Amino acid sequence: MSAFWVLGLGASLGYVVFKQQKIASRLEQATREYDNGSMPADNPGANVSEIRGTLSAPCVDGVFQEKLPVGDQSKVLKMEKDAERAVQQYDQGAGVAPPVIQGVWLDGVSF
Repeated sequence: MSAFWVLGLGASLGYVVFKQQKIASRLEQATREYDNGSMPADNPGANVSEIRGTLSAPCVDGVFQEKLPVGDQSKVLKMEKDAERAVQQYDQGAGVAPPVIQGVWLDGVSF
């Protein structure tokens, strides 16, 4: 009877290992497909990696990326100024400057 249990455990272990390998290979394949999507296209124009880079950081240290159109640059600058203005209006609306956080008590924390 114990041989039957050993065979059952062996079969279940084999099934789990097989499934794990199948899932890992499918994940690697999906990652490769995603990465290969950023390779240069046969047609002229921006490829996916350039678009991702422009979208993630359109403005670095005050300098816009050259691929970003001038109209979009002005939109980004306008959005930044509007956000700054909204923060200033919020801070002035209370009539009191926001409190300065000087620190946080760490009760019960040992270093």
